[in-house]
Amino acid sequence: MAFDKQHGFALHLSWESGVSIQGGLGVAVSQLTEALEDLCETRLLCPDQMPCKGIYEAPSSYESLEAFHIDAERLYSQLKQGERIIGGGPYFEAVMRYTQWVVSVCQSRPRVVHAHDWHTFIAAVWLKQKWGCPLVLHYHSTQYERVGQHVSDTVSGIERWGAQRADHVIAVSELSRQHLIETIGVEGERVSILHNTIPVVHREEEVSAERVLLYVGRLCSQKAPFMMLEIFRKVLVEFPDARLIMVGTGVEAGVLRQVVDFCQLSERVELLGKVPYPTMSEIYKRGGIFCMPSMAEPFGIAALEAASYGMPVVLSEVCGASEVLKSAKRVPVGDARVWADAVCSLLENDAELRATGLRCQKEAASHTWQDAATKLDALYREITCGRYL
Repeated sequence: MAFDKQHGFALHLSWESGVSIQGGLGVAVSQLTEALEDLCETRLLCPDQMPCKGIYEAPSSYESLEAFHIDAERLYSQLKQGERIIGGGPYFEAVMRYTQWVVSVCQSRPRVVHAHDWHTFIAAVWLKQKWGCPLVLHYHSTQYERVGQHVSDTVSGIERWGAQRADHVIAVSELSRQHLIETIGVEGERVSILHNTIPVVHREEEVSAERVLLYVGRLCSQKAPFMMLEIFRKVLVEFPDARLIMVGTGVEAGVLRQVVDFCQLSERVELLGKVPYPTMSEIYKRGGIFCMPSMAEPFGIAALEAASYGMPVVLSEVCGASEVLKSAKRVPVGDARVWADAVCSLLENDAELRATGLRCQKEAASHTWQDAATKLDALYREITCGRYL
């Protein structure tokens, strides 16, 4: 029996969507919910649907949250009483306005509430208590995995508070599942894994054979952009014609550009900043080797996107995408020399470079969003039947 209209709708809450993609969260949520619509009635509430415009104009920085401490239960109580939350900076205040809006517009009982990342957790718990429906929390990443040592007690507190009230929790990888068990304190039997994937698209174009290294991600400490630059400097010793393309924005963008100029690498390094998601295909078509040297990476959907274009992938050993891309080279975190050797071993052997790219491409295509939606639909049915309650 499918989780169909007769049995209610699945309500998804997300800070990002296909209209407002800012990173991997928006990509995953929009594509997952689209695939899920073939199996059950699905509704998505995200900030771009709110009548007030400009909610995304608040910079998505956690710096102003580091010194802002408020207990999640107290925050929940204040919101229920209709109080306006002041503090934590424009970003956090925007998230709280979204929370109150979600509850105000949900006027019928969902069969299940499915909330994506901390921005939506308070609203999700509120709806669970209001309507008495099961609650699924989907951790695409935790605060620690996003920002490392700059963790906000308020955000991490919301993550723990939500987990205690959820009927089931979803992790994007086994790596992330273990983190949720050990750090957030979720019981293992309440955590399922739902790997991210990519749309099935037939690639007809030949990928360029240029010696290009590609980095896609936020420019922040956890994504290790300076490590990427150091890796590239070592690769240049062996391959002086190599190029590095870096896509993304973040708190370290200005300093990174200064380092590139200081090292006289501006002719070899392209800092593209934020690239609209629909045009990322043009970047992937330039080919080369995709590198993800992250210090922590629950999944890393960009690695699958690159692999789908036939690019060989090199990942740090803490990237969840390696659970899907078995042929990707896995390298220890923080060792630029070992990373450079791994990259150079591919650049010096065209046959191995192409073979690795083809293997990664097949692995990226082996699991679709339709597969993920089918697994999720089965989980909904089990939850509503009381298996996980």
